[in-house]
Amino acid sequence: NWGVAPLPVGPNGKPGTLLITDSLAVFKGSGVEEQALDLAKLLTNPENQMAFEIAEGYTPLRDMPEVQELVKKDPTWKAFLDAIPTGGPEPFVTDYVGLQDTINEAVQGVVLGEVGPAEAVEIAAEQLEEFK
Repeated sequence: NWGVAPLPVGPNGKPGTLLITDSLAVFKGSGVEEQALDLAKLLTNPENQMAFEIAEGYTPLRDMPEVQELVKKDPTWKAFLDAIPTGGPEPFVTDYVGLQDTINEAVQGVVLGEVGPAEAVEIAAEQLEEFK
């Protein structure tokens, strides 16, 4: 048994989450621009996009009756849906492994009592500058 809740924020923090999408591109002059537009409209119309999101386990982005049914069946969806307005683009990071290692080391250091929270944040912030 487990639950889902928003990530906590500090007194000066704001909640946030990532909104990530995939993109398809068709180049101008390819001769299939009209068909590509028709396909995009078909894939992203509310009914088809909702069916795809639910089938894939993605958080539905449109507020539709199906979303409310989803929450009735599984209330843990609410935390994910409530986070959508706080979402933003994925940060541009050149070294995700380094970023993850830095965050993990900071959290583990605090949990193990090797470093205090303020010092862990200071050290991690300095190290994270390398990954911009």
